[in-house]
Amino acid sequence: MFLTDVAWILFLIIVFFAIAKFLEFIFGRLFTLRELKTDINVLKKAEKSLILLLSFIALYIGVSTTASFDMPVVFQFIKVMIIITGAYFFIEIGNIIIEHEARITKRAVFNDFSNTISKLWDLFIVIVALTILMSLFGIEVTAVIASLGIAGLAIGLALQDVLSNFFSGISMGSDKSIRTGDYVKLDNGMEGYVDHMTWRNVRLKTLDNNYIFIPNNKFSQSAVTNYFFREKELSLSIPLSVSYNSDLDEVEKITVESAKEVIKHNLGAVQDYLPSVRYSSFGDSGINFSLTIKCKTYVDKYLLTHELIKTIHKKYAEVGIEIPYPTTEVHVKK
Repeated sequence: MFLTDVAWILFLIIVFFAIAKFLEFIFGRLFTLRELKTDINVLKKAEKSLILLLSFIALYIGVSTTASFDMPVVFQFIKVMIIITGAYFFIEIGNIIIEHEARITKRAVFNDFSNTISKLWDLFIVIVALTILMSLFGIEVTAVIASLGIAGLAIGLALQDVLSNFFSGISMGSDKSIRTGDYVKLDNGMEGYVDHMTWRNVRLKTLDNNYIFIPNNKFSQSAVTNYFFREKELSLSIPLSVSYNSDLDEVEKITVESAKEVIKHNLGAVQDYLPSVRYSSFGDSGINFSLTIKCKTYVDKYLLTHELIKTIHKKYAEVGIEIPYPTTEVHVKK
C-alpha cells in the first residue's frame, strides 16, 4: 500500500512536470505571436520556480488522496511551500514581462519606470503571500490589514509629494506625449532636451549644456510645447520691415532670393520648402511683413535666424532697400 501511494505521488509529479514544460512552451508562443522577438531562453528564469510550484501542488494532491501520509504537519509544510514557490513564480513572471516591455516596446512608461514598477510588483506579491501565510497559521488578518491601512494612510500623507511625483510620471509616460530625446518648452520659459525621466523628476538638458531637474507634478501641471511630437520640422517666421518708399515687389523678390541662398547652404533648413513673404501691416516707421521658411528641428532656428538676418541686411544694402528705425519729431512752439 505504501509503495502504491509513493508511485501515485511520483506519477502526479511527472504529470505536473509535463504541464510546466507545456506552459513554458505556451509562454514562448505568446511572446513570438506578439512579434517581440524575445529570446525564449529567458523564460527559463521562471522555469525552476514553476516546476517547484507544480511539484508541491502534485505532492499536496497525492498526499491528500492517500492514507499513508495522513499527517497534519506534512500538509501544513506543503501548503507553506506552495505559497512561497507560488509567490516566487509570480514575481519572476512579472519581472520577465516588465523587462521585455521595457527592452523591446517603445512605451515610455515601461522604458523609464521599469525598475520602479518591478519593485512595486515584488512588494505586492510579497504582501499577498504574507497575508495568505498569516491566515494559514490562524493569525487574524482583518486586524493586521486594518493596522496596515492606518499606517498606509499616515505614510501616504507624509509622502504626498513623492506619490504625486510618481503617479504624475506614470501618467506622462503612459500617454506618450513626452519621450526621452524630445525638445520641450514649459510655460515658465524653461526649455531643453528631455534627457531622462524618473519616478521623481524630469531632467532637461539645455542648449548651454546645463541640466534642469523638474518635479513630475510640476512638469505635468505646466503647459508644455513639445517641438518633437509627431514630427520635428517646424516653420520659422522672421519679422521684417521696410521703408514706405520701397518697391514692395522688389522687396519680396530680394527677400525670397536671400532666403533661398541661406537655405541652400544650411543643412538645418528644409531644402524643398519655398520661402514666402507676407505683408502684414502699416507700421509707425515702415511696412511690416514676415519671411517664412522651414527648419528641420527647433534648435536649427537659431543659426538660420542668424544667417537670414546677415544675408538680408547685406542684400538690402546692396540694392538700396531701406530698413526703417523709429524716429521722433519734436515741434517747439515759440
